[in-house]
Amino acid sequence: MNLIKQIVTSLIIGSTLVACTDPNKEMKFHANIIRTSNEKIILKTTITNYSDSDKTLNDIDIDKSLHETLNLSKSDGSIGESIPIDNTYSYEINQKIPPGESLTINFKGESITGFISGEVDFIVNNDNWNYRSLLVDCCK
Repeated sequence: MNLIKQIVTSLIIGSTLVACTDPNKEMKFHANIIRTSNEKIILKTTITNYSDSDKTLNDIDIDKSLHETLNLSKSDGSIGESIPIDNTYSYEINQKIPPGESLTINFKGESITGFISGEVDFIVNNDNWNYRSLLVDCCK
């Protein structure tokens, strides 16, 4: 009877660990803010796919306070969609990243004299539960 309990317990633990694996573990996410002049900054985001299959970057979500304070917009001038439920501005990207390749998306903005920080979230393969979140800060 104890052997059966041990086997069942092992199966439950094993299936729980498999269910909790990170689908983005074979990807690298990077975000930082670069000052280009006294008045201008760029939020540079880069996603690298180290897996054996294509990945799709669906959205980049930027913390609302960070987005508004730095007056961010995508390089094409779009400002994203305000999402009140999670206090972000969401940018629809929907670009495939083949294995071994990187994708860089830049956002332009205005430098500030103070300091602010916030999160940048990356949603890959429409998996809203396993997004990657990075903290960025600016400017001082």
